[in-house]
Amino acid sequence: MTGVQTCALPISSAAQKKKSDRPWIVDEHIQRTRRALKVVDLLSGVITLVIGLLVFLLASALLEHWIIPGGWSSSARIVLFGLLSVGVVWYGWRTFWPLVSQPINPVFAAQTIEQGSPSLKNSLLNLLLLRGRRQQLSPQVFQAIEQQAASRLSHVHADSAVDQSVVLKLAYVMVAVVALCALYRVLSPKDLFASAGRVLLPWSDIAAPSRVHFLDIKPGDTSLARGEQIAISVDVQGLDDEEPVVLHYQSLYDKIVANPEGQQSPMLASSPASEAISKLAPSEVDPSNDG
Repeated sequence: MTGVQTCALPISSAAQKKKSDRPWIVDEHIQRTRRALKVVDLLSGVITLVIGLLVFLLASALLEHWIIPGGWSSSARIVLFGLLSVGVVWYGWRTFWPLVSQPINPVFAAQTIEQGSPSLKNSLLNLLLLRGRRQQLSPQVFQAIEQQAASRLSHVHADSAVDQSVVLKLAYVMVAVVALCALYRVLSPKDLFASAGRVLLPWSDIAAPSRVHFLDIKPGDTSLARGEQIAISVDVQGLDDEEPVVLHYQSLYDKIVANPEGQQSPMLASSPASEAISKLAPSEVDPSNDG
């Protein structure tokens, strides 16, 4: 008698432990799937937002470089920044706010697991739906459904239940857009980053990108005696060999009396090859000279 009772106790304890593990197995899979769904939705939203920002900035740069003479005006830059800000806020409210404020429905997580594992045959979904009506079922029936769901679910990997291919596809699209922006940055004579900065910082004093850049303008602010000449030089970048460089200038006398539109003087190539130079006579720069 004593030996029989001693053998029965471990069997009863093991059966009770196995029975108590069923809800834990189900709840653990549901919780892991809910977390995975939220991570996938978050990554998809972030990547989509980055793609949208890059496309918007690239499109605005293309319009500024090749369509709009002189680039975007100050008011147009403010409008673009406003449109971009409204779009980002709207997308964030529509995509990210539900992920932060609302949990993933366990029934939806169960449906996701069922779709990825047809061998479950709706046993997990049935279990979740019947949990709310447990009093209407006999304990034996509910335990049988729970045992069936836990048994089938133990052979399912929770990490593979959520389809992550959408994140991978969006990542490929983002890489392609980034590569397109980098290619345009290298091949275009106009600066993509400058145009992006003009849209993102409309209050900043960033000049519109240009194919030709004038660097190291000399002599800057200076004074000279009557009868002297002044040599004006500039380092010109991005200019074709046959394109001329013309100096536009205006003296105070021209501005008030003689020539309000100013005067022009061709600049000659010098050494190094990118430098252009022009010499102005005293009568051309002296505002007190009346001719």
